[in-house]
Amino acid sequence: MLSNKIAPSGVACARERLLAVFERNEVVLVKWLTSFLKDRDRATDIAQDTFLKIWKYSGANIVESPKALIFTTAGNLAKNELRRRNRVLPHGALSGEQIDIGPLREVVSEEMTPEESVVYRQQVEQVLRAIDQLPRKQRQALKLNRFSGLKYYEIAQIMQVSDSSVEKYISEALKNLRYLKDNGGWVS
Repeated sequence: MLSNKIAPSGVACARERLLAVFERNEVVLVKWLTSFLKDRDRATDIAQDTFLKIWKYSGANIVESPKALIFTTAGNLAKNELRRRNRVLPHGALSGEQIDIGPLREVVSEEMTPEESVVYRQQVEQVLRAIDQLPRKQRQALKLNRFSGLKYYEIAQIMQVSDSSVEKYISEALKNLRYLKDNGGWVS
């Protein structure tokens, strides 16, 4: 992702590599952007804008980490979009730290009594507080999977780890949550 100048002869090869990396990550990138923008069409537009921006950048600079450049650029463009919409983007949202789980608190069945509804909301709050106690990588992987609906390989690309690491983080997170629940470790 550094900005060293390169000779025109090396530009074509570097751009072919950049194009290949972008094409391999485009589906994940659009899903990732959609989870924050809540607008697939706009996410697709931002993915296109990302490609144009990094394509222009790669004409005069060496791109050492194309994937990092793609996701960083897309994240910055998404932040700009949210600012344009006069929305505040919580710190860490693009890393999975601040995924909007507000609607989860409001889910209540019409069949629930008011008392059951209160108990349900309390349980949701307990689970969310327990999730916040998890180690950072476990919390990030779990939120991206369960709240944003991303698959393990997509999370692996965002977190820049292997698929098996994501599987391990989520498995450990679920074990930790089960332990907290079974041993009365929910934080009130």
